[in-house]
Amino acid sequence: MQTAIRIVLVSAILLNAATCVAADKMKPGLWEMTTKSDAMKAMPKIPP
Repeated sequence: MQTAIRIVLVSAILLNAATCVAADKMKPGLWEMTTKSDAMKAMPKIPP
């Protein structure tokens, strides 16, 4: 039980540290994300 708590605690600290490091490199503003999938080719086309 103690080992599991320690693993969760260390994981949370590392995740927080990684977020803090990445925050300096990000720029504020509108972020757009797109994804592409080969599975979508088999889907029927839906008119707008």
